[in-house]
Amino acid sequence: MLGAGAAGIDFIHHAKLIFKDLDVQFVCYDKNPEVGGTCAWKWPDISGIKTFTRYVFHTANYDPGFDLTNKRVAIIESGSSGTQCVTAVYPEASKLYAWVVICATGFDTSCRMISKVRKSLAKRTRLTNCQAGPRFPITGLDLNQSLADKFAKEPSSYLAIGVDGYPNYLTYSGAYTPTAQGSLLPILSLLSKHFMQIVTKMRKEHIRRLSPKASIVRDFIEHANTFTPRTCWSDPCTSWFKQGEKDGSPIVWPGTRMAFFDTVKHPKFEDDEIEYWSKNRFGCLGSGFCTLEFDDSQDICWYLDELSGVQRF
Repeated sequence: MLGAGAAGIDFIHHAKLIFKDLDVQFVCYDKNPEVGGTCAWKWPDISGIKTFTRYVFHTANYDPGFDLTNKRVAIIESGSSGTQCVTAVYPEASKLYAWVVICATGFDTSCRMISKVRKSLAKRTRLTNCQAGPRFPITGLDLNQSLADKFAKEPSSYLAIGVDGYPNYLTYSGAYTPTAQGSLLPILSLLSKHFMQIVTKMRKEHIRRLSPKASIVRDFIEHANTFTPRTCWSDPCTSWFKQGEKDGSPIVWPGTRMAFFDTVKHPKFEDDEIEYWSKNRFGCLGSGFCTLEFDDSQDICWYLDELSGVQRF
């Protein structure tokens, strides 16, 4: 398994609940490839950073043996990684500096994500969390176009969980994920259940590959671009979901987080291009039996009494 972050661990947990008696090997890459991660980090574009002569570290390549005892710590910028950095260096630092500056920004407060703390500068040491590209190329049906090429101008997605032309490619935090609306962890858990519904259907019906239809993706993007101009996210602020451009299109979920939960509670397979392993899609019927008939612990007459409980096929 690759990328055993919160999303990957949650996916495996749900997989084990469904495939209890199967020896299945899951390979998951749970880092969003258009954002990247610690595998391909880079320094932020900060003027003068290369002229800094003191110790400079990156959170993706930090030296855990570096002694912060009696070092001065200045808190600058903001972000969730900054929260983790502060809690890690605060016990060892001799003094912690923080600045709260009130200024007229020209955009609504929620145009950028709000964080309680700010990123760290330890003994003039820069601690950052940077965006980076994918570690390896991801190609779909068109072998001449990588996902990076497709997203070169602007990323797109189907309901934040799939990309047209890239079969069997499911993302936990793809473009238009409602991360600006609240905590990511409930989203990961919900999507794990969503993905397991897809995996179960593919396994049961002998589906070789599926991917969202291009026309469906265009409809979704059109709706999102129609919705967001009336929100605070369209204000002239530079943010990660606007590709760092003040006038960029907000790549955020067009609605509330609850609306997202309701939308992706169950997969909409009618939105997918589906290809089966067999030339005949009914090849999955096989010899005419179902697994339930070979499990002595199951009630094969469940249909006579709905109170017998939910049966798994």
